Amino acid sequence: MRAAATRHASRHRKTLGWQRSVGNQAMEACIAMMQHYNTIIQVEFERPRVIPPQPPHEEPRLALGYFQQFFSTEASVKKSKDLIRDHLRHEEPEASAYNLRFSRIATIEDRESLERLMAQGKTKRATPKREDRGETGIWYYGEKSYYTNPEESAALTLIAEMETNEEDDWPGYDGQCQACDAYGRVDDMSLCDECAGKFERDMIRQRQWDYSASAFALPVEFREGLRSEVIRKYGSKLELIAPSPQPEKGDTKRRRKGKKR
Repeated sequence: MRAAATRHASRHRKTLGWQRSVGNQAMEACIAMMQHYNTIIQVEFERPRVIPPQPPHEEPRLALGYFQQFFSTEASVKKSKDLIRDHLRHEEPEASAYNLRFSRIATIEDRESLERLMAQGKTKRATPKREDRGETGIWYYGEKSYYTNPEESAALTLIAEMETNEEDDWPGYDGQCQACDAYGRVDDMSLCDECAGKFERDMIRQRQWDYSASAFALPVEFREGLRSEVIRKYGSKLELIAPSPQPEKGDTKRRRKGKKR
């Protein structure tokens, strides 16, 4: 009888071990299916809303809507969008008071890309989760970028396209960077990784726009190196507000004389 009990216990331990093994394999497969997503949404208000003062504006303004960025983990694009919709149900209780549009959504291939994207703008940590357990949800979300006129909306749409561009299917190619003249892997704007990152940081983080002129202004310190390529690609959407600094006539003559010598 004791031998029978021992055999039964042995079989039970083997069964439990097999179940744990299958469970671990299922969890590993679940984790492998999960993807990081970089999603930018546009929330358009049915009626303009008063927003608090935001730099560089010192007075409250009427906003037509806002853009917001989310970093999430899910098994598919559809489920990732559902996460954001659930988030908005708490942020915007009146569903009839706004229209939601997914401006851009891109898959983040690795953790380094996720950290690099998070460093480009201010992000807030959402509910803490353990990634090694394959948990899904919104990990980080960005601040709301309000717009008060169609021109600002077009500028923010362009930024959304540029911000997720490096995580799209564009593989890049070998060529010369238009900004620093270095030869190597460049993107579709002919910029190396370093110059493209600097360009995005200047455009996204500093937000140097000229609202009074109703046009999007490139950062002054970055215009010279990227003028030709940016205008060639985005000339129909962008307008350079401030003119390029030109040397005085006397200085130009002195430089020319020096070159001849």
